[in-house]
Amino acid sequence: MPVIPLPLAAHHLPNLRYNACMSGILVLILRILFALLLYVFLYWAFSVIWRDLRVRTQEQTRESIPALLFTPLDPPAGEVMRFQTSEVILGRDTLCNLCVPHETVSARHARFTFQQNQWWVEDLNSTNGSFLNGERLTTRAVLVSGDELRCGQITFRIEMEPKKQI
Repeated sequence: MPVIPLPLAAHHLPNLRYNACMSGILVLILRILFALLLYVFLYWAFSVIWRDLRVRTQEQTRESIPALLFTPLDPPAGEVMRFQTSEVILGRDTLCNLCVPHETVSARHARFTFQQNQWWVEDLNSTNGSFLNGERLTTRAVLVSGDELRCGQITFRIEMEPKKQI
């Protein structure tokens, strides 16, 4: 007996091609979404790790910097000011770390920086100059505990707290 092809079989063939094409597109979309999700997760994980490392580094750096203490020697003698950042700006400007509201002090008078495991001071081209232990500052100078710094007509004794051991 001869086999007669059914007309429906020819009809289902295009549907199979359509379904195969749709499943291929669906798989491609799912792959792209999975890849994007993977990149978002990796970005989140690396940002959390980076943030944690940055915070720990800042804590260790802050702990390894010896505090710089400024004691005003001119009347009226003020309280001791303590700084434990890697840079301290002294000046008349209110944005300075150590604000000295005196007419002989420039807006940004002197900069103190902790570099190479020691404190340095430099004059910031102030009008009345900075004097370390009676000598005018022309270049950066290393500070030693007990130094006296005169900015304009204001004098400070500078002390350094020992480093905290980590």
